[in-house]
This record gives sequence, structure tokens and C-alpha cells, in this order.
Amino acid sequence: MSQNSIWQVTAAGILTTIVATAAPKIANVWEYKAIKDTGANIKSPDEVPLAKKQNEISNRNFDCIGVPQRYVDAGNMKYTALLCPDTGDILVQYKLIGQGAKGHSHWIEANERRSLNKDISLFSAPANASTGSTGSSFTRLSPSSNESLLSYQDFKTIFQKVVSQGNIVRITQKADGTCSRQMINSYSGDFTSVATGQCSFGYCTLLPKSNLLGKIVNDRCIIGRTGQNIRDSTWSSGKVMKVVLNPASVDGKPGRLIEKNSKGGTISVDSGNIGWCWDCKA
Repeated sequence: MSQNSIWQVTAAGILTTIVATAAPKIANVWEYKAIKDTGANIKSPDEVPLAKKQNEISNRNFDCIGVPQRYVDAGNMKYTALLCPDTGDILVQYKLIGQGAKGHSHWIEANERRSLNKDISLFSAPANASTGSTGSSFTRLSPSSNESLLSYQDFKTIFQKVVSQGNIVRITQKADGTCSRQMINSYSGDFTSVATGQCSFGYCTLLPKSNLLGKIVNDRCIIGRTGQNIRDSTWSSGKVMKVVLNPASVDGKPGRLIEKNSKGGTISVDSGNIGWCWDCKA
């Protein structure tokens, strides 16, 4: 083999090694952009593997709803934990007071928890959280060892829906019937939470003014009463609609209240009539 051929083969080998080494990083750059496009708050391509793993665990546990959880107000921190019984994975959500409306979610896989020998007394049974065991995860998670400063509220998830790649709408309901709606990014774990007041399942209706504007839609939805004058509805598609009774408006667009009773009402807007009711049938 000639000297030139030897150099060509050597150069080709070096180039192949460089490409093979760089390929995962290049893939991370591509995936980084795709994940960022979902609205995920990740800072660099190095965070791609963790973001993908969090999304994978979230998808695996998507049907884990309705399991009782405990909301803990621990002074400067609010947090919850949920153990999914089918997989053993744990979802931890927390929000620091003074950090704005955003919170953070993080999934812990069952294998990771077992390998670290984590104590899950708080996660597995809400009632256990009030036992005052000084060796529990509850004590370690709280900013103070004085558990008398902590307050608890039990709640459960009553609805969740993937509305776009990596984005989830989730509605939780406390024992007193009040609800909150979370908008969660399953890659970065960031979420915002909005209180929607007393909420219940009901029906929402869209009656378009013409066929060009769409078709009649009757939908089972969750209706929140965020105030005497405001109704907040989440349709089965995850679509959110805010209705103001006086002066009448739907999602900020002015309208006319044409019906109102103890179970619901109807507002007429340019696109058609928007109706809602609870304790009723579509």
C-alpha cells in the first residue's frame, strides 16, 4: 500500500471515530431544539437525556390518576408526592414561596428509589405523614423539623390530558371541593397552577351561528366557579374557557348573557352560543 493510501485510510479512520464520538452530541442538539419547542425550560443539550427520561416516566404513569395525595404547606415550601401503585414510580411536585406561579415536578423511578433505599412513608400513605416519625422522608423534606408548623390538605387528580407534545393539563381537587388547574411540561417538569374555585363535572356546549363556523359540540367538561361572576371550564380536549357573566364575555371576547340559572347559563358571542351546566345532562 502506498504512503498516500495509508494516510487516506488513517484519515478515514480518524474521521469515523470523530463522527461516532460526536454523533450522540449532535443528536442531543437536534433533540434539544425539539424539546425546547415544546416550551420545556432546559438550558443546554446536556439536559436532553434527563428530559427524555422524565417524559418517558410521565407517559408510563399517565393513567395513574385518582390516587389520593397530600398537599403540604411547609412554611416557605409547598410540595406533594404521589406513589403510582402499578409501577412504584413517585411524582414529587414542589413550589417555593416567592418564586412566582411556577413550580417543578420530578419523577423518581422505582428502581432508583430502591437502590437508594429511600424511605417513602410520606408517599405511600398520606395518613402516615402525621405520625411525627423523626426518621421519615416527611421530616427530611420539610424545611423545619418542627412538624407542628406544617399544614396538610388531601387532594386527588380528577382530569388530565395531553394537549400537545410534552404539555399536560391536569385538574386536581381538594377534599373541600376546590380545584386547581396545572399546566405541566413533562420534559422539564415545570408547571403553573391556577385556582379555579369550587368545581364539578358538567356539560359545555358550543352552538355555532353558521355551519361555516363549525358544528354543534356537546362535551362533558369540568366547570369551576372562580368567583360570583366568573366560570372556568376545561373541556375534554383540554381546551380552557373563561366566562364572565357581567359584562358578558368568553375568553375576553364580548358577548350577551341570554340565559342564567342555578345550574348554568348561555352566552352569545360572535362565533355562536356557549352554554354550560352542572348536575345536568347534555
